[in-house]
Amino acid sequence: MNWTRLWWLLCAHALTDYVLQTDMMQNRKSPTCSLHDEYGSWWWWMAAHGLVNALGVLYVTQSVILSIGEFVIHCALDSAKCQGWIDTTTDQVGHLISKMWWSV
Repeated sequence: MNWTRLWWLLCAHALTDYVLQTDMMQNRKSPTCSLHDEYGSWWWWMAAHGLVNALGVLYVTQSVILSIGEFVIHCALDSAKCQGWIDTTTDQVGHLISKMWWSV
């Protein structure tokens, strides 16, 4: 495992999943949001959020493949969280595991 890369990935995740995720995005990326007609479908918001996180992985790793993997996994975990299938802790542990995998 590349510990320096893992550290950079964790820092990028803190930026992309917390600092850059607005309340508007957090609410509208959920399929249960009632404002979809006014602001577009939930999956546009989820895709945008996944792409922001994928950009963090791309910046750190310089790998399009890992960035695409991040997009898929991040959207899957967040979709499960938004639908109540998993809790926030499980969601964040999943994100941590993916960062560990990208750092290998």
